[in-house]
Amino acid sequence: MLRVQRGTSAPFCSNLMDRYKARVQVPNVTSLKIENRTPQDSGRYKACSWLTDATEVLQISHLKVYQPVSPPLILVKALSITPGWCNVTLDCRATGATEDLNVTWESKGLPRELELRGT
Repeated sequence: MLRVQRGTSAPFCSNLMDRYKARVQVPNVTSLKIENRTPQDSGRYKACSWLTDATEVLQISHLKVYQPVSPPLILVKALSITPGWCNVTLDCRATGATEDLNVTWESKGLPRELELRGT
């Protein structure tokens, strides 16, 4: 449990688990920062605020921390170049041990005619 009050420079920690003690920061009364997150930090976090009129505000957040992914290996699988046009097929492979890895390709700054064709 962590208690933050306006006007204090540091949060009051009550029964804060050892794994969080050196990693938790409160930049302001409406923010909580956990540094050096690990997959073990994944889970449900609950914030409860009491306003001056005794109104309670409850916010639940779900945090999912993934292992870092190694840089992918991108290979040219097929290449076709003709005057004024080219066609390239790329193959993306993850390096190292991975599980449940999804890769999304994104293109930016393409000429308008390529964007319209979904290339």
